[in-house]
Amino acid sequence: MKQTFKHRPGLHIEAEFSKENSPVFRYRLSATKTGASNNPKSVCAIMQNPSYACVEFADKSVQVLERVVFEKPYPEFEGVERLIIVNQFAFIQTNDFAGRNDQVGRNNDAAIESALSEAEIILLAWGKDNGFSDRKETIERMIEKQKDKVLLQLAGIHHELFMTALLKNIAPNKAISLGRQKAPLVPRSGFCRR
Repeated sequence: MKQTFKHRPGLHIEAEFSKENSPVFRYRLSATKTGASNNPKSVCAIMQNPSYACVEFADKSVQVLERVVFEKPYPEFEGVERLIIVNQFAFIQTNDFAGRNDQVGRNNDAAIESALSEAEIILLAWGKDNGFSDRKETIERMIEKQKDKVLLQLAGIHHELFMTALLKNIAPNKAISLGRQKAPLVPRSGFCRR
């Protein structure tokens, strides 16, 4: 039996799926605080691929992101009213994900670029052991086009948060631990090419 999770309270959820009778791809899921401003400060989180999260239900990963962005006392997320979740691959699958090219989704790159342009903060949440290097490089090229954005990375099984670089101002090989426990710095070499 599939374990279900509820979205965190006080959030308005929207989702964009492919048009099949039973959707095969989820391109975007957004959670906006009830009563948010018309132009809310936003985080774009990029994960690996969607599970079963939708408007009615969250999955464990989505719920963790909602808690990190809206409930944990990270100063980087102060004033954030909207979380936009996109994925490297839009194919909906919970277990044994393969990461094939046909699982990217026809509209996925456009959804990612749109979410990146709407957000002030970009959060890499695709996992530290994510082996889809070609897809990561494609998305990193999209991120490099963004200016004056904060780039963060969610790393490790305990979802420690690391600031990896300000796209414009901080050297890409510097990182600052934001978790309670000190963890190794996560270098992001080759990211902010000059």
